[in-house]
Amino acid sequence: QEKKLNGDFAADKYGNITYDPKFANSLLPFGGYKGFGLASVVEIFSSIYSGSKICKDILPMFTSPIKKKRNISHFYLLLRIDGKQSKIEFKKSLQRLTDRIRNQKPKIKKNKVLMPNDPEIFIEDERKKKGIPLSKELFSEFKHLSIENKINSIFIK
Repeated sequence: QEKKLNGDFAADKYGNITYDPKFANSLLPFGGYKGFGLASVVEIFSSIYSGSKICKDILPMFTSPIKKKRNISHFYLLLRIDGKQSKIEFKKSLQRLTDRIRNQKPKIKKNKVLMPNDPEIFIEDERKKKGIPLSKELFSEFKHLSIENKINSIFIK
C-alpha cells in the first residue's frame, strides 16, 4: 500500500495540493494566512532586502552545475532584549513561553511538543555521553586513513 501525505502540506509542480509524495514539489505554508504572512516576511528579508534571488529563482542545491553561483543570502535581525523590560524579565518571560509550549499535551501520546532546536540539543547531549554513531564501513575507512597517514588515533590499537 502506497503512503499518502496527511494534511494540506505539499503542492505539486503546478501549485496544487497533493497527498501523493511522488508528486510533492514544494511545501505549503503552515498556519494558514498567518503562516503565509510570516513566510513572506522571511522571504522579503532574506532575499529581496538582501538583494538575492527569490523563491524558485534560486538554483537547486544538488542538481545545479558546480561552478554556477546560486546567489543565496541571509538576513540576521538583532534586537536588544532589554528594550522594553530588563534582561532578567525578558528571560523569565521567554522561559514561561517555552515551558508552556513544551508542556502542551501532544496529539500523539508517544511524542513530545518541542521547541525549535530541541531535537538538536537532545542529539548533542546524547552524543556527548555516548559518542557519535558511525557505520562499520565509515569506521573502517577512518581506521584505514589513520594507518595510511600515520595518524596516532583511537583507531590504531
